[in-house]
Amino acid sequence: VTLAGVDKIGKLTPATKLSDSQYVEFTLPSPPAQFLVWEPVDIQVDSAGIVWATLAAGNAIMRLDPSQAQPKTDNGIDIIPLASCPETECRQPPPPEPPALSREPTQMTLKETPAGTEVWFTEALADKIGVVRWGGSPASSSQSHFTCACKVPPVTGGTPDAGNPSGIDVDPGGSI
Repeated sequence: VTLAGVDKIGKLTPATKLSDSQYVEFTLPSPPAQFLVWEPVDIQVDSAGIVWATLAAGNAIMRLDPSQAQPKTDNGIDIIPLASCPETECRQPPPPEPPALSREPTQMTLKETPAGTEVWFTEALADKIGVVRWGGSPASSSQSHFTCACKVPPVTGGTPDAGNPSGIDVDPGGSI
């Protein structure tokens, strides 16, 4: 589970008797100075058991390797920063504004390929969809950002309104 207000990822292992359930939290590393918080939003687990999450306010994607992770620490957590989001490409978020613009990656889906995991996500403040291709480390990962043509025609004329893409999935054939 994502815990946006405290920048943590939680894992609940339910038991038949609720009080016997196990719960642990993993703490995200401190965000860079230009962001106040990471704000994890969506979360998915790939076939290898790796946990992925979008970090909406921190303009990044998180990867958590359970074999390396330790509760209440950021061990085993990689942060993949997304390309910066210039004002010409992204809208200002509603107040209170963060110190830096974020593409605001929100919803995500995973696509597994022979080359590895692809994390596809919506970019709510850039009206785009993006993809991060895991390369074994944040530095060796690649990313692309695509205009999704999701602008909404204005009701009374003028320029198109923002589309705010909010859902994304992959079909059995691998198309996004």
